[in-house]
Amino acid sequence: MSESTGARKSTTGRTAAPFFLRSTMTAIGLVAPPLAARFARTLYFRPHRLRARPAEREVLCRGTRFTLDDFGTQVTGRSGCTGPVIARVPGWSGHIGQMTPLVEPLTSAGFKVVGFDWPGHGDSAGDASSLLHASRVLSSLQQLFGPFQGVVAHSFGAAATIVASTRGLEAGRLVFHAPVARLDGYINQYSTAFGFSSRQRTAFVDACESWLEAPFAKFEPIALAPKVERPVLVIHSDDDREVELADVEVLSRALGAELHTKTSLGHRKSLRDADCIRETIEFLTAGSRAGAGSSTV
Repeated sequence: MSESTGARKSTTGRTAAPFFLRSTMTAIGLVAPPLAARFARTLYFRPHRLRARPAEREVLCRGTRFTLDDFGTQVTGRSGCTGPVIARVPGWSGHIGQMTPLVEPLTSAGFKVVGFDWPGHGDSAGDASSLLHASRVLSSLQQLFGPFQGVVAHSFGAAATIVASTRGLEAGRLVFHAPVARLDGYINQYSTAFGFSSRQRTAFVDACESWLEAPFAKFEPIALAPKVERPVLVIHSDDDREVELADVEVLSRALGAELHTKTSLGHRKSLRDADCIRETIEFLTAGSRAGAGSSTV
């Protein structure tokens, strides 16, 4: 469902646990199995915090900073311009600065652009996060800014948007760049990275689901996808090493989505690719009353 800073993974869950962490986990597991399970859970839900680069920060600072409270954790976001609202949702261990190439095209198309950093990400407070956190904040964002004309989400942000969409999120259209399609393999990857036994894996999963107060199955994108009853565009590159194209094809069918397959864009380049941005804007403006507007964030 997420990745840890200790068991270093990609944005979607590839693990390569450092030797010292694996050794520490093993030692704790021998003397205090419940403590080891909680330690593993803590690492699993702890993102690697990245900050916006200077050029990204310059764009973000043109907007209005706002904060939201998520169960005592201050979440930071930015908003700009007027018009129908488009929400931007970055991925795991990402930040809204990575989506700044979309800002000027969206505002020029007449949209009000809003976005946030997940708890534990970017400029937001906290050191733990999950799809539950991000989907909850996305719903709170809507309470602040009103119904969304659309949502543009990347990677795990797409999964969070799917979760929120099945829990009352109002959004006319959704655009998913390199969406995470399934979560069920990540527990196995993480468990393998730490050398968990079957019993340790079960204890780890129990600790995670107890913390979430819900089973992992409740967040599975492909399972939830048929409940997302709105137009969806999926943009995915065939060389994405983070999310398999075959899984995205299954997700797209479950969503009833329009799938645009790209080449040589990897996992993140679609967010700044001119053609992908154009296709995103065209899809969001279809049926929208948004007209030409200011390009100032």
